[in-house]
Amino acid sequence: MSDPVVITYLELPADATLHAPSRPAPDGFAVREVHDPAVNRDMYKRVGADYQWVDRLAWHDDRWAEYAARVETHLIELGGRTAGYYEIELDTPESA
Repeated sequence: MSDPVVITYLELPADATLHAPSRPAPDGFAVREVHDPAVNRDMYKRVGADYQWVDRLAWHDDRWAEYAARVETHLIELGGRTAGYYEIELDTPESA
């Protein structure tokens, strides 16, 4: 029997208070937005490998393109190397 899949979401309500970082970013830290379904697929595989992310592994190119078109994908880089990523999915256009 397989373990249940747990999906966790982070919600930021419109009236939430934003706090500045407690310390400056390290030298060489950068975040950049990308628009490439291949990046979403690659990062899903790389980051998810240690966490048993399997639900999207069978997606075909068209499905990844549809998904990437509706999320903002941001790569986190440190010293020119990819260190992680995050995706922002808006519920509605007004939620931006």
